[in-house]
Amino acid sequence: MEDNQSKSLQIVYGPDAFLNQRSLEVDASEFGDNLKALTDVMLQSMRNMNGVGLAAVQVGLLKKILVANIEDRDLVIINPMVINLSSEVVNSQE
Repeated sequence: MEDNQSKSLQIVYGPDAFLNQRSLEVDASEFGDNLKALTDVMLQSMRNMNGVGLAAVQVGLLKKILVANIEDRDLVIINPMVINLSSEVVNSQE
């Protein structure tokens, strides 16, 4: 079996229209070894690009999955929801 450290996913960059599509929720039936393997490879791809966060849509998957590393702690967020929204708008370019 190939080590996840040698794996990396292809990144989709803006202004690719794919990034504007709505992602689908991860169904409870999808939780398991395959989802764990996907998020492990997403984390490794993020590290390979010296990033701090990566969404599934950025690797060509229309699923509500986000991986991040905050203060040296890996986070995997499935089906995130916005529960509070301010009117402030911040424009920036990554």
